Amino acid sequence: MDPSRIHDAFPAPDYRGAQEQALDDVRAAFEAGNDVVLVRAPTGSGKSLLARAIAGCARQANVDDPTKPVGAYYTTPQVSQLDDVAADPLLSDLSIVRGKGNYKCILPGETDTPVNRAPCVRETDFDCQVKHRCPYFSDREIAANRAIAAMTLAYFMQTAGSDVFGQRDVVVIDEAHGLGTWAEMYATVELGPDTVPVWDEVTPPEIGDLDDAAARAVIRQAFEQSAATHALVAEDHPNVRDVVTDLGYRVIGETWLRETTGVPLARVRRLEAEVATVEAGLRFGEAAVDADECHDVTLPARLVETARGIDQDATLEAIHDRSVAYVTDQGGSRPAERVVLAAGSDSEELVEALADVLRQRYDAVERDGDDLVARETVFYPERAATLGVPEGPKFGRLAAGETVEVDGQSIPPEAVSETREDRFSCR
Repeated sequence: MDPSRIHDAFPAPDYRGAQEQALDDVRAAFEAGNDVVLVRAPTGSGKSLLARAIAGCARQANVDDPTKPVGAYYTTPQVSQLDDVAADPLLSDLSIVRGKGNYKCILPGETDTPVNRAPCVRETDFDCQVKHRCPYFSDREIAANRAIAAMTLAYFMQTAGSDVFGQRDVVVIDEAHGLGTWAEMYATVELGPDTVPVWDEVTPPEIGDLDDAAARAVIRQAFEQSAATHALVAEDHPNVRDVVTDLGYRVIGETWLRETTGVPLARVRRLEAEVATVEAGLRFGEAAVDADECHDVTLPARLVETARGIDQDATLEAIHDRSVAYVTDQGGSRPAERVVLAAGSDSEELVEALADVLRQRYDAVERDGDDLVARETVFYPERAATLGVPEGPKFGRLAAGETVEVDGQSIPPEAVSETREDRFSCR
C-alpha cells in the first residue's frame, strides 16, 4: 500500500473533528512499518470515511507492481451497516455484495425464494440459464472486479482468498472490537470427509491391543497432526471410540456432521453447551452462519402444537428460516418450543409466521394484544338434517356459506353453523 495517498483518498470535501489528525497518525503508523493499525474513534466521528481513505491507499491495478495483490476489502459485522454505506454518497465507489440470503431468486415460481435456498443450491448440477442476471451473482461479479469490495465480516471470512475474491492488498475491518470472537469461529478446521475421515475409509495402521500405550499414541498423533477435535468412527469400532473419548476428543455421528456443516464450530460448541446437543435434537437455522450474538426464547407451547398439527413441515420451515438454532424431537422432524434468535430479534416475526400456518385451517387469524385469535365457521350436519336439508349438494353449499331452498323455505348458513374462536397466547 502507499500511505502517502491517504489524504487524497479521503472522500469528503472537508475534515470534521479529529479526522485529519487521525489520518496523519494512521499514515505515520503504516510508514513506520506496521502491517496492522488499530483506529479507535467514538461513534459519530466518521470512521467509515477514514476507512475509505485507508482502503484508497491499496495498490492499484495497472499502476503498481502487477505481481502483487491490488485493491482493498472493507468489512463490517452487520448487513444493516452495509446498507448505511450504500446510502452514503461519499462512499459510492465501495462495491457492495451481501450474503445469498439477502437476495431473491429471479426464476419463474421462485421469486420469493432467497438465493441461498434457490434451485441452484437445492439441486445438484443445476444449470441456471439466468445466472448472469441473478442479483446475487451480479453484485458478486461487480464487487470482485472493483478496487474496493464491501461485505460483512462473515462473508469475508467465507470467501476471501477464493477463486472469486482473491488476495487483496488492504483489509479494513470496521467495528473490529469483536474480531477475536470472529477469528475463533472461522479459524477452525472445517468438518468434512477430508478432515474427519470415517475410519472404515481411511484405515488406521495395525496397532494391536488398543489398551497399550503405543496404540493410544498412534491415535493421539493422528489428532495432533490433523488439528482435529472430533472423529467420525463407525459403530463397529467400539474400542477405537472408547480410546478417542478417553483421550479427551469427541466421537460424533453422521447426523452431527451433516447438521453442523457450514456452522462455525465455536457457535456449535456454545449452543450445544447452553441449549442442547445435536444428538438431543438441536438443529441450526438460516441465521446460524451470520449471527454474531444470540439469545434463546420459548415459544408458546399450544401455538406450536396447533401449528404442527395443521402442517408440521410448514411449522418447521417457519422456525428454521428465522432462527439461529432450534430444538426438535422425533429425529429432527418435529420442532419444539425452544428457539435461538439472533441478537436484536424477538419472537414477533416467528409468531406471525406460525399465524400463517394457522390460516391454513382457520377462516381468520388476528392479533389481539398478547393473543392470537383464530376463528373458524363450523358446519353442523345434524342441524341441517333437522331442518329437512337432504344430504348431498345442498349440504355442501350450506357448509360453503350459501343459502339453500328446501320445500320453498330459505335456510341460511347461519342456521346450521356457528363461529368458533380459539385464543393462543403469544407470551
